[in-house]
Amino acid sequence: LFVTTTKHASPKSRRRKKPFRFKLFTEQVIPGFDEGISQLSIGERAKISVPSQYAYGESGFPGLVPKNCDLVFDIELIDFH
Repeated sequence: LFVTTTKHASPKSRRRKKPFRFKLFTEQVIPGFDEGISQLSIGERAKISVPSQYAYGESGFPGLVPKNCDLVFDIELIDFH
């Protein structure tokens, strides 16, 4: 999985050429990320918009993501296990 964003902070794995690895639906990432990724097929690339309530919500992520911020991710699913 390669991840970049068009808004605020996130893993910039495509630029680093290193996949971002995580397990789906284990609370390792924001809920909107789990939902978006689970709908992709291997090799598919998509922009996924994540509303604030499925991202960091009212608390934000101090120093990186402001509170109540919607996020947009550019994602390519390269593999899953």
